[in-house]
Amino acid sequence: MSNSEYIVELKDVNVEYQMKSGAVKAVNNVSLNIERGKITALVGESGSGKTTLASTILSCLVEPGKLVGGSILFHSGDGNTIDINALTQEQLHKFRWEKTSMVFQAAQSSLNPIMTVWQSYYETYHCHFPQATKEEILKKSKELLEMVKLDINRVLFSYPHELSGGMKQRVMIAFSLLLDPEFIILDEPTTALDVITQDYIFRILQKINKTRNITMLLMTHDLNVVSKFSDFVGVMYAGSIMEFGPTGQVFAQKRHPYTEGLINATPSLYGDTSSLSSIPGNPPDLKRLSEGCAFHDRCKYCMDVCKERSAEGVREKNTYICCHKYPGEGKI
Repeated sequence: MSNSEYIVELKDVNVEYQMKSGAVKAVNNVSLNIERGKITALVGESGSGKTTLASTILSCLVEPGKLVGGSILFHSGDGNTIDINALTQEQLHKFRWEKTSMVFQAAQSSLNPIMTVWQSYYETYHCHFPQATKEEILKKSKELLEMVKLDINRVLFSYPHELSGGMKQRVMIAFSLLLDPEFIILDEPTTALDVITQDYIFRILQKINKTRNITMLLMTHDLNVVSKFSDFVGVMYAGSIMEFGPTGQVFAQKRHPYTEGLINATPSLYGDTSSLSSIPGNPPDLKRLSEGCAFHDRCKYCMDVCKERSAEGVREKNTYICCHKYPGEGKI
């Protein structure tokens, strides 16, 4: 697959949080290609590095987080390739809205409580395109609110506290589309919402993905959502990608023991809950990662080699696996 078919390419990305007690390796040597026009999901337990990786792509890590190695390239639809790490603050300001955007998990924290939805939309659009008229921005705002199935008269001139959680989340989805980005990052976009609202929002996102050809990167704990709405999935553990591939294939084969553990711990509405099993133990201390596989002390298939050294990632077609059960060479 040529580079132009990927919108984002991460190569050997390493992120550390410099703490007094030592360096926390939050993202550990991650290489990942995100295919244009598709929905790619990242799953894993809390602390696996999903949100940190998303922040790294947008170059918005907060102190004491720091990118200590690797490259991140963005292949724009206009044919230009952008080295995100080389952008100035002014260039990043434009890049984060006009090329990419992000929907955070806490919509109530993302909207200004003393501004109406219209004021937030207007201020953002006018900041990037000061030549735009008020009428043009209003028309755009109404179109986006209609796209996410919101009542314009009810929502546009309301304050955040006057809206429900589901409404605020849809306001943020519309907000992320305001400047027509090519790539959207969704960090737990339906946290704390009921299952009916969750499904409704993901159907809207899926429709936006198909009709606008907008690439999406979804971070979530919900494997049921991933299996239903994503095209590709990456399984993260202790800052590394353990397995990657087409969603249906990864979930059906569950080749990595951690993938198997996550799926076996996920309840089904209609399935036999007696077969559910948790993953024993706890994730490792990221300040004291061993030389071996980070998952070895929780893995029921652990071999001596797993304790001694990390596995080499193996790529087969459009899948990736990092496990000593599948020895080989090559990275995603």
